[in-house]
Amino acid sequence: MFRHCVAFIDDDEDLLFYLKHLLEGGRHKIEVHCYTSPKEAISSIQKIYPGVIFIDYQMMEENGLVILSKIKKLLPLSKIIMFTGEGNENVAVQAMKSGADDYLVKPVHDQVLMESLETYFKEFFSYLIRLNGKYDYPLSDPVIAHYEFLRSAYSGAMKSIKAVCYFF
Repeated sequence: MFRHCVAFIDDDEDLLFYLKHLLEGGRHKIEVHCYTSPKEAISSIQKIYPGVIFIDYQMMEENGLVILSKIKKLLPLSKIIMFTGEGNENVAVQAMKSGADDYLVKPVHDQVLMESLETYFKEFFSYLIRLNGKYDYPLSDPVIAHYEFLRSAYSGAMKSIKAVCYFF
């Protein structure tokens, strides 16, 4: 089955601690990477290639929109959600125009977070499986999903086989 990997970039260490324990523990089985420094996140996020990335809008070091544009260039397939304490329409519009896939206001309820993750992991994996545009495979069938994904990587639909390996 596909690897469920999420990254959080936020300067609130308590929030990151909570999210890591929520998602890694119990039944979720999600690989979680947390970064308090945007510079550290950008340098290491390309190595882990998470399917979903949450970015805080207001950080001490750098604005979330700047981080968003840098990560979008590095990982164009990843789903990016702007995560902020400001429930402001202008911020939401800016985030979406900058390439964010969604916008969530903190504090976010655990169930809303889980539903958001489920939705964006499905979209991310669906895109990867359907790169060839010919077939509609069920995501629940790991053999077919792996085959089709590797076939599309080999045929050049993905930039390299190395990128493909991150998703398993």
